[in-house]
Amino acid sequence: MLMHWGAFTLAFHGWSEPIERALLEAKKSEVNLVVPKIGKTLFIDSELNTSICSWWK
Repeated sequence: MLMHWGAFTLAFHGWSEPIERALLEAKKSEVNLVVPKIGKTLFIDSELNTSICSWWK
């Protein structure tokens, strides 16, 4: 799960570039990536939904 991305526009790259790069690397490494919406509560003691819904697009 990524932390502190997309909450502020402080960089020169596109807003969704960090998550897109992370998704590519996760796929290459065969790693599940959890991408909750900004501000959403995520309970890690339950089963995590690792399906990607692309909410940032």
